[in-house]
Amino acid sequence: MMKKAFYTILSQKYRDDELLFVDKIALKERKTREAGKILKNLSRIEDFEKLSTKVKNKAILVLPKKEEKVERSFRNIEGMRVLEARNLNPLEILTYKYLILGNPHETLKILEK
Repeated sequence: MMKKAFYTILSQKYRDDELLFVDKIALKERKTREAGKILKNLSRIEDFEKLSTKVKNKAILVLPKKEEKVERSFRNIEGMRVLEARNLNPLEILTYKYLILGNPHETLKILEK
């Protein structure tokens, strides 16, 4: 049942242009300023303009494994949440407007389990 809920929600996010696949998030330093620059660049993508302006529940970043540098950089940005794929649940996906999947091949393999 949980797997079906994931697929339904992910496909709806995809249809609504609220799903973004990012190959890699590379930060030079563990700074919120660096994470803010990444969000600003992602907001230049068509249909993701609100990513840099929306304050509450703007996006959830899902990574295949724990990356402390990325997590610490994004945690001070209001409305952002960083999670490992194994800790993701359907309710959290629905809580946030945008879903950003880092390293989508690995992340989707984990979500399939």
